[in-house]
Amino acid sequence: MPDDYVLQASFGAREKTEAIYEFLQEQMQDKNRKFYLFTSPPKKDIVNDGKTFLFKRNLVPTATVYFCWQDTDVTKAEHGPFLDFAKLEKFMIKL
Repeated sequence: MPDDYVLQASFGAREKTEAIYEFLQEQMQDKNRKFYLFTSPPKKDIVNDGKTFLFKRNLVPTATVYFCWQDTDVTKAEHGPFLDFAKLEKFMIKL
């Protein structure tokens, strides 16, 4: 996330791109704010079309996916808060 937090999750090759979007939506502080995901380099948007499998988007076996709000050109830390930490607390690993 732009505020230096990292979410790590596992998805199956035959899950659809919307699974990633739904997972992130559940973790967001503002659940109504629209966002998009992309991989880089080169920058390639991960379209939430609800039908494309992750393996068809070359997100398998592993991928780093980046986050950006749709209402801004570049998402910065000050555009947060991003995550609902009360909900995520049970999943957090302290380093």
